[in-house]
Order: sequence, then structure tokens, then C-alpha cells
Amino acid sequence: MRKIFSDFILILVTFGAFAEIRYVDADSGTNFSASSSVVVKNIDDFEYLIKTHKVQTLFLGYGGAGRANSSKTVETFFIVNGTVFRFLIEGYKNLEDFKKGKSLGFKTSDDYEEAMSLRITDKDFFYFYKANRFESLQEGDAAFKNGFKNSSDFYAAKKLDLKKYDDYKEYLEYTAAGFESKAEYARAKSKGFSRADEFRAATKGGFSNCDEYRAGQKLGLPTKSDLLEYEKITSAVEDLTEKLKTDKRNAFIYYFISCLPKGEMSLQKLSEKVDEMFSKKSAALKSSLTVFISPQQEKRRSSSLMHSDLNYYSENFGYNPVHSIFSVGNLQEFIKKVNFSEIATYDPTTDIFERK
Repeated sequence: MRKIFSDFILILVTFGAFAEIRYVDADSGTNFSASSSVVVKNIDDFEYLIKTHKVQTLFLGYGGAGRANSSKTVETFFIVNGTVFRFLIEGYKNLEDFKKGKSLGFKTSDDYEEAMSLRITDKDFFYFYKANRFESLQEGDAAFKNGFKNSSDFYAAKKLDLKKYDDYKEYLEYTAAGFESKAEYARAKSKGFSRADEFRAATKGGFSNCDEYRAGQKLGLPTKSDLLEYEKITSAVEDLTEKLKTDKRNAFIYYFISCLPKGEMSLQKLSEKVDEMFSKKSAALKSSLTVFISPQQEKRRSSSLMHSDLNYYSENFGYNPVHSIFSVGNLQEFIKKVNFSEIATYDPTTDIFERK
């Protein structure tokens, strides 16, 4: 507020060019038809004429037939050698006020006079203050300087002890997104999150950032550990598909057999052991891996939501991953089609499968 008042005093000192002029009210109904009349359009030109003719008295013309009918000045003028020099003053009381009002950028003389009565010289602040409902000029000044757009936001922020609009705007953003504090919002933003529910779900699932979480969500995997294991298994299966020149399902069986400890067993026992290993994976991981090795399900997946419940796949796709992938029948097909000599041998006469 102190700056507003100092600016106000500076303006009063700066515009003193017309201080010695005396103004006399004139009847706007005065007929100048018998005299030569010149309307000067520029204030600087009018000031030049005043100085040239050493004019000390200016007449003020009003909007009606006299001052009694209107308090608004229409023009100011002086007469030299029968010529009337006129300047349209647009409601200002004198040339000094006109020059100040125009220089400060006020829209009308009324606005200028009201601003001066409030000791406001900043037109932007004046119109901001007038457009809102502040309890005091000091609060309006604080709101304006701190970037608030209106008084309602200012008072809402004041209740929260927030002094700057940027802080209030940030508060609105993070509460709308479900965050409970600025600190939580900052942590989420640093990891690429814009919604609290996603940030909390990602934190619970152990994801480091939003990209990891999105990758997990796309695959229906709620934890980072599942995502990492999925990436490890699928990468290995892709490599085996190329190496063995086979499909994903057989490469998948090969991968899980390779994870078994060394030993001899029947195909039935092999089926049970690999099935047990696979069954220990989380439901979400098993579902995602099932989709990965099944081209038909992979197509359907793009238009369906991710489900971690294995019954969903069994009921909707007619496919139960636990019992179908590692069944004895599938293992027999695997033995016929895939060269697995690097990891195991199989003797069909004895039905002995040996993991090397």
C-alpha cells in the first residue's frame, strides 16, 4: 500500500504544466457562429497554443445548457483575436487531470476521479479492485500483487493460509487429483504421476515411476516384481522361439523345464513338477503369461480389460493355463517337435525323462 501512495504523490508532482491556469465556467449554449472556431485534437498542440498566446484563463463548457444541468465538462476553450480555440476534455475537470488520466490509461474521467480518491495510480489494479469485492483496499492490493484473479479465490486461499495464487492453484490441482498434501503431490509428480489413486497403487506395487506402472497396468500386473519376472520370462521365451525354430508355447515349456533341478522322472511327474512351479506364480502373472503364449487370446486382450482371476480366462476363452500348458499330452507333443537335447533326454520305452 505504501507504494500506491508514493506513486500517487509522484503523479501529482509530475503533471504540473497547467498549475497557473484559471478555469472559468461557461454556458455551453454560447453561440460561436459569429467567431472563427478551431477544434484542437492533440493536448500537446493545445498546450503549445496556450503558451504561445500566454493564456492564463480557460473556459469550461458543460454537457447541458449550463452547469446546473450537467456536471460533466465537454470542452475547454479560449478566445484570441476573435478565434475560439477549443479542446474536447471528455468529462475531466481540467487539462491537468485530462493529461494525467490519459497518461495513466484510465478509460473514463469518472474512473480517473475515483482512482484518485482512492489514491490508486495503477489502472490495472484499479479495474481489478473495482471488479471484485474486497473488504479493504489493502487486501485488494495483496491479492493483486500475489497473482489472484478474483476476490473469491483470495479469500478461499486466505482460509488455507495460502498467500500466493500459484500456491492456491497448486492446492486446487492436487486436491482435485486426490492428493492429501503438497508433499505427496510433489513426490508423485517427480515420478510422473498426476493422480493419487495411481500413485498409491504404484507405491503399493513397488513401482519406481509412472512408466513402470503403466507397463504393468497394460499387462494386468499390479506389482513391479511381477513385471520384472514377466519381462525375464517373455524375453527368454522370445529368444528360445528363435533358437529352437518353434512356437511360443513350446518355447515356454522348454523354459520352465530348464528351470527344474537335475533328475529322472516320468512324464506324469514332469507335468506335475512344472505345473507346480508355474502355479506358484501370482494369478496376475499367470494370466499375463497365458495371454503372451496364446495368439488368439493376445488378439482378444487388446479389446478387453486385464483380469488376474484365472477363472476369467477359463470361462471366457475355454482355456485353463495351469492344466493345459503342461499336460502330459502337451509334453508329448513338445518332445516330438522340439530339440531339447541341451537340457534333457527322454526314453519313450521306459518313459523316463532326465533333466541334465
